Amino acid sequence: MSPSHHRLTITTSAAVLLVFISGCSYLEGTIGQLTAESLTVQGCLENEPFETSLNAVAIDGCSDLFYIRAQDARTPMATADGVVIQLAGLEQLQAALETGPVEVDIGPPNVTVTLFLNHTCPDSFASLEATSGTLVVTALETATAGDLRLTGTVTIVDTKTGALASPTVTFEIDASDSSYRPMREFPICP
Repeated sequence: MSPSHHRLTITTSAAVLLVFISGCSYLEGTIGQLTAESLTVQGCLENEPFETSLNAVAIDGCSDLFYIRAQDARTPMATADGVVIQLAGLEQLQAALETGPVEVDIGPPNVTVTLFLNHTCPDSFASLEATSGTLVVTALETATAGDLRLTGTVTIVDTKTGALASPTVTFEIDASDSSYRPMREFPICP
């Protein structure tokens, strides 16, 4: 191998590594938990306990909406388990947070919560959405999510079948470690 080819290989490898490092950060440990005492997903789980650590979070905002995706691995959503939370009325929520934690009822149009179990149930086409519950937001710094803390307790239904998937699913997300920066989703708005 010629010296110039060797130098090109090292330079290319360093550039690829730099792209991966700067594109998103890796967080040691967890930023939260997703649990259910009993979870049913047609063709996959039958009234079984479910628990996964959340160690990756992605955020995106548009107008007065804010999206949070927390999952068990820094892999594509298609191969992970996790939760997606959509918050509407973002300006009002942030104003209310100035006086302390805010409790919000789950349900359109303010808050929607969806579970995805693409790792645990890769062959399932269940649509697992919260029909009721509460979300408590303690911190919501939307520009970088440098301080993102919230908890939720929800009832989950498979909206395709109408069947109850779990009477109680709880999740906790705490990405308040200032050294952690979440991934950014592709823009959802023009």
